[in-house]
Amino acid sequence: MASDHAFRIGDYTRAEKIAPSDHIRNMSHQIAICSEGIGVAGPTHPRGNEKSKTTIADLKEPKDEITVTDSVLIDEDDPGTTDTIIVTGADVAANLIPMRDDHDTAITFRAIFLGSVFVAFSAGLGQIYNFKPGGSSLASSLILIFVYFLGTAWANFLPDANKLENRWRARRGQGKTPKWISALRFLNPGPFGIKEHAAIMICSSATTDDTDVTALFAAQKLFYDVPLTATSIVLTLISVGLFGYGVCGLIRPVVVWHPEAVYWTNIPSVKTLQDLHWGSYRDSRQLRFFWYAFGGMAIYQIIPGWMFPWLNGVSIPCLASQKATGYNGSVLTNLFGGATANEGLGFFSLCFDWQYLGMGTLALPLKLQLHSTVGLGICCLVMIAIYYGNVWDALSQPFMSPILRTDSGKPYPSKSLFPSGRLDISMLEKYGIPRLSGTFAYGLLMANAAASTHPNTLRIVLWLIPVGQIGALFVHIALLWGEEVWRSFHISTTGQFKDPHMRTWRSITNRHLGGGM
Repeated sequence: MASDHAFRIGDYTRAEKIAPSDHIRNMSHQIAICSEGIGVAGPTHPRGNEKSKTTIADLKEPKDEITVTDSVLIDEDDPGTTDTIIVTGADVAANLIPMRDDHDTAITFRAIFLGSVFVAFSAGLGQIYNFKPGGSSLASSLILIFVYFLGTAWANFLPDANKLENRWRARRGQGKTPKWISALRFLNPGPFGIKEHAAIMICSSATTDDTDVTALFAAQKLFYDVPLTATSIVLTLISVGLFGYGVCGLIRPVVVWHPEAVYWTNIPSVKTLQDLHWGSYRDSRQLRFFWYAFGGMAIYQIIPGWMFPWLNGVSIPCLASQKATGYNGSVLTNLFGGATANEGLGFFSLCFDWQYLGMGTLALPLKLQLHSTVGLGICCLVMIAIYYGNVWDALSQPFMSPILRTDSGKPYPSKSLFPSGRLDISMLEKYGIPRLSGTFAYGLLMANAAASTHPNTLRIVLWLIPVGQIGALFVHIALLWGEEVWRSFHISTTGQFKDPHMRTWRSITNRHLGGGM
């Protein structure tokens, strides 16, 4: 039965029936999340006591339908206005991200041009950030604001083809639109829309973070003087990227279409996009607060970024023990240092530089943050035990160091062993087998390496045998999510998707594909 919810529908008359979102659309419902399920207070009408509690299972199947047209679709009972506590990925899909679609164009000349510009900008700046000692990354929120400024300026300052066409028709009546007006419409299709903005952000974010391939080429250039050509680097990056996109396409039913496939760190950017383009409160307190915060952070960033870099990591224990030397000073540095790369564990350090903090962690679920904190604490304890327990003769090396070293702890002369890209056996006999710090070897062991030990010398052999995180990933998915993964692939063949956004996208895509054929 079709839903009786009120929607603002445009002038188009052609419509289709599709499944609605899973969230409760009645504004009289007050939702409270508890450990036993979702308690839903009954509606205010007289029959409200017939069923006063609804569980998660009751919300999985669609109860009604939504009418979608080729014009703007706005739900009057927008889930963003309800007092719902977000706990699971399904809650995000049902209550946090609205179903609105303005049916504006995503691929325009403006989007392609700005996307290309920010792809180059993000790629270059992302690599610079990648090679910084602190390992910071380029914030997507910064690119988002820049794109909004340029896109809005493009739409406002270039001639409006619609207005020019109206003036031309008012003077000359009906007829074929002149080519110069069509050219202006191609350059400036109208107001800068959210889909154009999102398309530019997708292109930009694809190059913001570095890839492991660039680290491979950087290591060959920096440590082994291996001659590299631009052709080989570019073709390698393209081939690896296409392979990765292909794999993602194969597992799309799990990593994209499933209701629990929520990338929490991207939610702030998504909400910022919606508020910038859909916000009806351009003069409200919320928008003013946003611009005050943006301006304040932009001005403040000058202090830790250029004037006072010491604010990147303020350690009170290190300040109080500046005169400590010898073994005590080394222990204090290993435990409380951390302002520079590989200095220490950074216990009780404070950071006042927003570029190292970011906003993505503000959107992570509390359960995920708790598990990450426990795991981080365990890793710190293991690292301390490995070093001060002299496991793998770790005391002969620095506490934290990612580079190869000799038996005495000095940097290993890798270039001397590979003068022309080939191993020099005589130099290997002179300097011996390279060694790693105990904590870094533990990190490799937990990531994707296999290790064999000698009573006095740690010999790391990178056999590329996954024994840590990769193996745990597959085991975790098989044991806890195996049935759900299989069900997701099965649902993708039937088209009965649980995610409301996926159902809407699939119905619209099928309609356009059918019309195109």
